Amino acid sequence: MTSLRFVFLLATLASFVVAKESVRRGLQENGNPNWKWDDLRFVTFGGSRTCGVGLPEDIREDATFSGLLNHADNKSVCGSSMPEYPALCLHSLIGEDSIYDVIVLEFLRADKDGAMFDLTRHLRTRFPHAIIIYLDYWFPNEFSYIPEDNKSFRQYYEEHRDPSNDDFQTEVLDGTNEEDWAHQFYDRGVLQEAADEFNAFVLAFPEVESHPIETVQQFGTLFGNDMEHFNRRGHAWIRDKIIELLSSLNYDNSRSVTNPFPSMDYCEIFYTNGQCTLRTNMTIKPFQVEGAGKKYALEVRTGQDTIDIYNTFGQDTAYLYLSYMATGPEAHYTPKTLVQVFNDSGHPTANYVIDSQLQLHDVDEHVEVVVNYKIGPVSPGESTVRFTFLDTEEKQQPENSGILRIVGLILSQNQFSEQVISDF
Repeated sequence: MTSLRFVFLLATLASFVVAKESVRRGLQENGNPNWKWDDLRFVTFGGSRTCGVGLPEDIREDATFSGLLNHADNKSVCGSSMPEYPALCLHSLIGEDSIYDVIVLEFLRADKDGAMFDLTRHLRTRFPHAIIIYLDYWFPNEFSYIPEDNKSFRQYYEEHRDPSNDDFQTEVLDGTNEEDWAHQFYDRGVLQEAADEFNAFVLAFPEVESHPIETVQQFGTLFGNDMEHFNRRGHAWIRDKIIELLSSLNYDNSRSVTNPFPSMDYCEIFYTNGQCTLRTNMTIKPFQVEGAGKKYALEVRTGQDTIDIYNTFGQDTAYLYLSYMATGPEAHYTPKTLVQVFNDSGHPTANYVIDSQLQLHDVDEHVEVVVNYKIGPVSPGESTVRFTFLDTEEKQQPENSGILRIVGLILSQNQFSEQVISDF
């Protein structure tokens, strides 16, 4: 078994070397003397697909489309399935000194407006000569099977596939008709409008309206059995499409410069590493999340806990978001908590009530996730965030009940919707 694993690892490593060489070769064959692979600096913003969810953990970092373009200056900013979080925290995520030649944005088409425009605008302002690429894709599980009560594609596929074969089985769709499959089509024009405005490019899957069965049979091979995330073949396909685009461009990365960030932010997430630099009378404590292991949080226990924050953005108002743990449907009891922000004169600038119980429907198992909600405006200079429990019901509760767990903080010159989605 050890020798077989060693052979597999050698084959895997060889495929990565070929992948890197294919990028270099693809650029050189274009005959563009300005392309120098070793000088290219990539950054990718995206969610679970950028992170490689569904790939084996031991190769995940290198087997994603971003990893297959890998060299020393590559960076993946993943952990957000929507663009709001990177739009709020761009400066904190990439830092003051980074310069990128190629920027890839991987978000679902349904979410490519609002914050996506702001994120791209900020990136284009910061990196005026960079190549910005939108990935525009769909996945099979967006389809539902109408004759069986709109059953999800994943469920239909699992019920009809041969479990001994992990390759995509096109014959699963045999015997179904195109009118049997429902699909919500999002407006591709929104994304193209953004690309036109910011001088960006769109790498797109073909549309499926005309021939859904044929199209899914062709491109289903790029997805794992969850029918949502790319498999290794899918990540390699995305890599190849990026190479094709780059090879067609007369780009000179010697022109790469940066302008000042159009807005500033301070974002700190200590959920995964326990490294908290905030000034607070609370202490960081480890806790366990089922299926995710050890995590860390500031624990609001007394109802009179505080965090000191500082808005350093000149005379501009900042906006505070808090990241905290929410549970459901049968949540550990945590009192509803009033969060107030007081400026250095003692006047309140924001009031928000946190309810950490998730309102879930048709979900039986316990769920515990990070949520991010906007608390409100923060005046220039020093402010204090105060937490006050609003109810303290006496009832039989688990040992760790009565605790609000704060796992991060966002202070930004931008603001979007009340809730910001992230996948930490």
